[in-house]
Amino acid sequence: SPIRLKWENDSAISRVQPYIRTNGKKAAIMLLNASLDTTNPFEIVVKGEMTKAVLVNPDGSETALKCHHDGEYLYASVPEIDVWDIAYVLMN
Repeated sequence: SPIRLKWENDSAISRVQPYIRTNGKKAAIMLLNASLDTTNPFEIVVKGEMTKAVLVNPDGSETALKCHHDGEYLYASVPEIDVWDIAYVLMN
């Protein structure tokens, strides 16, 4: 799988459906919170050569996400996502 979701602990897991398009050098990710609760913060883990990630805000501006590497994987911290809301993340 090109993407994994990593939660701080098992009790923090939320129903987030990820959709990803990647070529290993760039990635576009849509995260849908498919639950009746706001998510807890979590990490997305993507395999590839990407070095940074941004959250695309509703007004089109971008917010840099905290990232770190582990081998060939980029970990990006995603903040809370509201009930039935969508978050867009770009990596390059």
